[in-house]
Amino acid sequence: MRFYNDISLITANFNNPDLTRFMIKSFLNKGVGNIPITIIDNSNAGAFNLMPVERDCEISVVNNNNYKLTKNWGVGELSKNHAHSLDYAIKHASSKWVIICDNDILFKPAIIDLLNEIKDSQYAVIGEIGHDSVPPSRLFPYLCIINKSLIDKYRINFFDPKRCMIKFTDPQTGMLSNHYDTGYSFLEDVLANHLPIKKINLDTYCTHFLHASQNAKGVNKEDRILQWIVSNKHLIV
Repeated sequence: MRFYNDISLITANFNNPDLTRFMIKSFLNKGVGNIPITIIDNSNAGAFNLMPVERDCEISVVNNNNYKLTKNWGVGELSKNHAHSLDYAIKHASSKWVIICDNDILFKPAIIDLLNEIKDSQYAVIGEIGHDSVPPSRLFPYLCIINKSLIDKYRINFFDPKRCMIKFTDPQTGMLSNHYDTGYSFLEDVLANHLPIKKINLDTYCTHFLHASQNAKGVNKEDRILQWIVSNKHLIV
């Protein structure tokens, strides 16, 4: 049953189907009903295949393995192609509201209150604005909600590679490389058009694996994911 007729969710998967499934399950078990979910699969180590139980939900998979859909926008850095793939999926979404999230979050019960609050509103975007390690301000992209009908009206793209490239130093190798991220140009364009933004604290609505794992030094990523899932299983079951 659909409780929200004009909301959809978009996420991207890259070689981690279990994490993607946990995220989706944490969303669907909050009582949101059968909201359409699009998984854009960027994997290069096997395709994301829906399980039989998932086929009963409105879940679709866009096969973008090895970035075959987005390669004409420039291949190279994984981050650029990941951001392009999200932009691709958003442009093909048909709902008024689009929830955009990374696959390494788990939704908290408060998400249902947020959807109830904004579904009849005229906000252009709902999300958290702040800084990572470098300026300028950006909309944190691991969970945000955009009013696609309003964004389309002002011809705003979710990702503009010309304005979203930052120099990133890998903390493990110390190597400096290009990193493309979402949220910078998008926020800039929303503000330039004086569109309304609802600012929220994302910790109220989700837990994010990146944040949960930052202090887990000396533990490999697979073990950190397992620890994170076990400690947050109440959000999944």
